Parts: sequence; structure tokens; C-alpha cells
Amino acid sequence: MDKIDEKRFVELALAEFPQLQEEFSEYDGLVHLQMAAVSHLANDAIMKADWTELQKCYSFIDRVFERANSNVLNAIEVSFVENLDLHSLVLGAHAKELLPSRLMIVLRDLEEHLSRLAEFAEKNPF
Repeated sequence: MDKIDEKRFVELALAEFPQLQEEFSEYDGLVHLQMAAVSHLANDAIMKADWTELQKCYSFIDRVFERANSNVLNAIEVSFVENLDLHSLVLGAHAKELLPSRLMIVLRDLEEHLSRLAEFAEKNPF
């Protein structure tokens, strides 16, 4: 099975979310900004409590994650998961519960990394 590269990610994303055509064209060749555009759709869904649309975003990213090349995988980790607005008590908590297991692992790894950085910064002030 072929890996999903940046070009294929764009094709798949625009097939799933045609409303991103203009934004993707503006960010042509910049996979992190294109991935962030998908995260903006997810965040809009969170803020509207549109769980169906959020699940559509999550499902799409989860399918891409499964076959992504290293560049697309990095964009998912850095520009999708890290950009998700999961901090509000009610909406964010529910959005976090809906994360597919692969994306939840990415989120937990990110949270652990940020925690270690905070501990290091506390112990090593500038």
C-alpha cells in the first residue's frame, strides 16, 4: 500500500472538504499550513458542538495517519493535533473523548513532552 505524501494528502483533503480549496491553493506546497486548515475546520466544529463534523475531520485525519509518509505524519502531529482547541471544560473535554486512539496517543505524547519542557524550565531558569 502506497504512503500518502503531501500531494495525495491535498487530493484526499479536497475531496473530503472542498470548502478548503481556496485556502489550500493559497498555501500550495505548505503541508503544515494545509493541515492547519483542516484543524481550523475541527476547531469550528468544536466551538459549534457539531460533533458530526468533528468526527468527519477526525476520521479523515485518522485514515491519513494510517498511511502517511513522515512529512504528512509530522504535519498531523504538529499542525493538526497540537492546534486542536481541547481546553474548554465542556466542549473541549467532549472533543478530546472523541479522538480516535491513534490521535489520542499523539496528544498524550505531546502533553508529556510539554510537561517535561515545563519541568526543565522550572529547574533551569534563564
